[in-house]
Amino acid sequence: MGSFRLSSLPGGAFYNTTYTISVATRYNGVWSEYGDECTVTTPAAPLSKLIDRQCGTTLASGNATLLYATSVSVAQKYRFEVSLGTDVYTYDTASSSEKRFRMTNVPGLTLVSGTTYTVRVATMINGLWQPYGESCSVTTFRVAPNFVKSMNVDTINFNVVTYPNPFTENFNLNLTSLSEEKVTVMVYDMTGKLLERKEVVPSDLTELQIGTNFASGVYNVIVSQGENTKSLRVIKK
Repeated sequence: MGSFRLSSLPGGAFYNTTYTISVATRYNGVWSEYGDECTVTTPAAPLSKLIDRQCGTTLASGNATLLYATSVSVAQKYRFEVSLGTDVYTYDTASSSEKRFRMTNVPGLTLVSGTTYTVRVATMINGLWQPYGESCSVTTFRVAPNFVKSMNVDTINFNVVTYPNPFTENFNLNLTSLSEEKVTVMVYDMTGKLLERKEVVPSDLTELQIGTNFASGVYNVIVSQGENTKSLRVIKK
């Protein structure tokens, strides 16, 4: 009885793919007509993710902790996806022997202190990127912000005012600036925990309503645009 394996096909077989198979026989050097067709579906590709002991981890100071993916024997490469809200960044390894990465090495990603990111892993098999595996959360090292030092403020061309302050529901920001660069707003509680981070164009800043879900208390607001930074303190009644 003749037999074969799909993996013996030139280039190998693909995961999660349906193949149509028919069989012909050869007798005395002559091939017969093909018989009835049958379909065969290959299984889903094996998935990868961060190793269990690193799911939910907090990175060490400097955020350069090596994060490892679970091994997939047939993988050619690993892709790590790091996301924060709608912002998504990826890092591809050079080969299957490298199944680790540092979040500090992800192109375009600027890490925020004390912030939780979502990390997923995909593998390349037979030249195709497979689906991502389970999500894991990874939190960056929390650096207590210095609200007095290292503030570079152009008081003539850059200023920010909060209103109302104190506030009962939310507060807004009024920006004075000659620049069209994006503005970053970060809100910390008094322990230094980052509660909210927004990045908007200057014209949209006045539309931001911040603090709706905050408890009563005192909060520090850092507003940055380019090299200019303003620190503000707001109170929720």
